Order: sequence, then C-alpha cells, then structure tokens
Amino acid sequence: MADLNIQVLPEGFGSYLQGVLPDNIATAAGAFSASMQQIKNIQKINFEKFAQVVASLELTTAGLNLVNGTNVPTDTTEVKAGLSLIALGSGPYGTYTFSDFFGCMSGLPYPWKDIQPKITGLQSSTLSTIYQQLYLAVTWKQSTLTVTMTSSNYTTSATLISPGVYNYYYQINSIGGIGTFDRGGGYGRGGAAAPTGTISGGSGATITTTIDTNPANVTTTYGKVLGALLNSTGTTVMYGSGSSPTPPAPPSTLSVTIQEPPTTYGGSGWPAMNTAVQHYIDAANTEIAAIRTTSPAQSLALNIMWNNLGTQLNIEQKARNTGLSPLPDPRTGDLYPYPTMLYSFTDLIPSYAKQTQPNMASQTLEAISDLTKNAGQSIVAGMRADRNQARLSEIGVTPDDNIPDSLSQADQAALLGTGIVANSAPAFPNDVNPVGYYDPATENFFANVTITGTNTNLDTGTPTIIGAPDPQVALDLGLPPNSEFFEGPAAGGGIGSQGGGPIVPGSLAGSPYKQLIPLELNPTYTSGILLPTGLSVQQAIQQVITCNCDCWVQ
Repeated sequence: MADLNIQVLPEGFGSYLQGVLPDNIATAAGAFSASMQQIKNIQKINFEKFAQVVASLELTTAGLNLVNGTNVPTDTTEVKAGLSLIALGSGPYGTYTFSDFFGCMSGLPYPWKDIQPKITGLQSSTLSTIYQQLYLAVTWKQSTLTVTMTSSNYTTSATLISPGVYNYYYQINSIGGIGTFDRGGGYGRGGAAAPTGTISGGSGATITTTIDTNPANVTTTYGKVLGALLNSTGTTVMYGSGSSPTPPAPPSTLSVTIQEPPTTYGGSGWPAMNTAVQHYIDAANTEIAAIRTTSPAQSLALNIMWNNLGTQLNIEQKARNTGLSPLPDPRTGDLYPYPTMLYSFTDLIPSYAKQTQPNMASQTLEAISDLTKNAGQSIVAGMRADRNQARLSEIGVTPDDNIPDSLSQADQAALLGTGIVANSAPAFPNDVNPVGYYDPATENFFANVTITGTNTNLDTGTPTIIGAPDPQVALDLGLPPNSEFFEGPAAGGGIGSQGGGPIVPGSLAGSPYKQLIPLELNPTYTSGILLPTGLSVQQAIQQVITCNCDCWVQ
C-alpha cells in the first residue's frame, strides 16, 4: 500500500502567510486584512486615497460620554420624547397621511359606511325616546312674547261719567302682529300639551300656542313655541279719561305670559332642572347597558369605530395647525413658527457641519451646545459623523449608520395588504373588495377563495396562499405537496415574491426576476385600497362573448 502524504492546511488569521512572514506578524496581518474586508468596496478603493481619508477621520464620540455606547446613531430616550411632540399623524409610526389634512373632504378614513349599519342594528326606540326627552330637558327655557295691537284688534268705547268727562275702555278681539318672541325650549316633554298664555293689561284675555313636537327638527324648532292664537277676549279694561267722546288709541304693545315648559323630574328653571337631566342620563345608561348585554360584539365594534372616528377627527384638526403651519406674521415677530424651524434646523445640520471656517456654523453650534446635556452632545457628535461621511464618500465608502427614512419590506406588505401597521389608521371607507389579506407571521398573502360550482372536490371559502396551486398539481410536476417552491414566500404571496414565480400571472414557467414589481405597484396588495381595475371571471367571459358577437355581425 502506497504511503499517503496528507498535508493539513493551516487555520487562523494569517495562516496563508505561514513561512512567508514571522508567525506573530502573519497573524496580525491576517486579522487586519479580515477587519479591512468588512469595509464596503475596499478592494476597489485606491489605497493612497484610503490612507488620506482615514488619517482625516474624526473620533465621533471623543469627549462626549453621553452619546457613547449606543447601537444606533441616536438616543432612543430622546427620540421617544421628540416623537411625542411631532409624530402626531395617523400614518405608520405617527407620520402624516393625506387623510390627516383632507380627511373630511375625501371621507377618509372615517368609517361611516361601517358605522351606519352598526347603528341601525343596535338602534332602540326606547333609547331614541330617552335622548329626545333629554334634549327637551337640557333646552328648558320659558317662552316670552309681546304682541303689537292696532285699532282693528280692539273694541274701544267712551263712557260719560260727568259733564265733559269720559272714561275710555278697550276689549281685545284679536291678536295683532308678533313683536319680540323668544320661543323658549323644552315644551312637549313627556307628552305635555302646548302651553297657554295670558295677555297683560288686566283683561284676562288668554292665548293658545302651537309647539313643534317633531324630533327631526332638533336643530331648529323642536320643543319650541311656534305661534299664538287668541283663545278668549277677557273683560273690558279702562285705560284712561278725557274730554273727547272719541277714545284715543289704547296701548300698542302688550306682553304675554306663557306657561313654563314641563318641570317633570326636576323643578322650575335652573339649577332645579339638573335633576331631570340626570334622570334621563341614568335612563340612557341603563338602556345602553341592556343593548350591550344583548349585542356585545356589535356594541364593541361600534364603540371602537366611534373612538377611531373621534381620534382621527382630532388629528385632522391639529394637523392643519401643527403639520401645516400658517404663514408667518411679521407683525408678531413669529417668522419661524414651531415646528417648522425645528425641522429646518435638523435637516440643515449636515450642511452646517461642513462650515468649519472661523466663526461659522460648525464652530458656533459647538459653542452654544450644552455639552452637559444629551441634546448638546448629540449635535456635536452628529456634525462629526456628517463630516466623516463626506470624507468617506470621496473614496466610495458609504456608512451603515444612517437611519432608514422609509418603511421596511415587512411593514410595507402589512400596510398595503391589511391596511394597518404600527397603529396607523385603517383604510376607511372600504369601498373595494380585497383579493385577500397579508399574514405577517408567515409573510404570505392569503387569497379568499370563494369557488362555486358542481365540483365538490374544490375547496370553498378557505384562504389559500397566492401562487400555491392545488397539492395534486405539485405532485403531477414531481414536487412535494408542501414544497416551499409553491407555498413559501417565493410562491407569489410573500414580500419577496412580487412576480416571477412559476404560476404567478405574467411569468413563463418561472423567471429569474422575482422582485421586479414593487409592493406598492402590486395589484394583489393594493386590491383592498384602490378601486378595482380588472374584471371578474364572469365579466371577462361576457367581454369575450360580446367581442365575438360584434365580430360575427361585421
């Protein structure tokens, strides 16, 4: 048997230099080489340029102990405090969306379409009546009225009581025009009749009124006095004496005392009426509790949507003042309103960092930054990092410490596929039917299959991964039924499978271009957000039939 001469290759840093350099120098050179190879494009960089750049780099955290030792180029505590002041939108991570500025105009993202059927399903005539009575209670106010009288509204007479002396009398026979009129409020509560009124002047003449009992007029005249009619003329009233046998005109304006609105459960006026208000509030709470007990799921869904609506409306009201600051007013001196100046300053720090001439931006910022505070040290360290980045860019090296300014692939898939990510507002109103939904746990987009027909072997209503065929198809192709080639993220439904899979539309039996179509342009993901642009199967068949018929006719 021939002798085998097996040579074991050396291992470790610099092992390839054994016999070329002393062992200690070879190990150091190998370790240095491994470290240097972690730098991007290092093999393409001119060594002399690299040496000059390295020699000019600044130690970012020198003398700045508060910003040292972090795994991200910012202080997370300061970031959270800052975001609570400026990240006030309804988008992912508090960013602003178009709906935060134009929501009321577009109807987005207010869930009116979903709220209405929930309200209809939970409506209670008892609760409706309670709220009507509560409205009448809180609007309790006694009505007041004056009427304008003319000679045609009176019967006047003069009685001779002594030679040349007459007493003058009048009796009301109709009501003239209405003068001042406070319609009051709260009339008709509990089914009470319209109030009556007494005309001043001592005649005892009375009026009847009409009131609005239609709750549909709640924003105008519901529970208020609409008008008055003379009910009884009363007795005659003497209103003066004189020498003329022709009576002068009696008073032209008379006041009317109208009955108070009902005082049931409370009392006359305020604060006595607070008791009645509380009575209806308690009754409403009791009825609401009964509705929630009877329909817990619908009640919970309605409460959540109603809370979301209020939250979104509050965001939109603030967005115009905070996110879209008004034009500066030179008269008040507020030429750089909050938070525009903060955004501008932060964005300009990379430019300020390079202004290192005497008395310029970089030196000035170092002088005015409070180095005993995290914020002050962060400004100085940030400028050093920006200068280092500018130096490294001269040799084609890009740092890895930039914080991304866009959503990750996973967040984009969740946002487009489900409408929600990082507490963002959902895409209301949902006027379109999505193909399915995105599952972040498996990173797959599941289609809602609703197959109908006579083939009982077809699955009905069970979600399926987009791009994953029936298991029998996989077997026919010689592939395992659970092959990741069909069912994993690369099958067409995952975030890394935007086209190119073996059965994805547009692909010819598999393509090397697996991520050609970005998520935001993938109609599968946007099917629950944008209006449909394709045709259903039945619509497509009808189009073909129509086209063929037209061709035959011609």
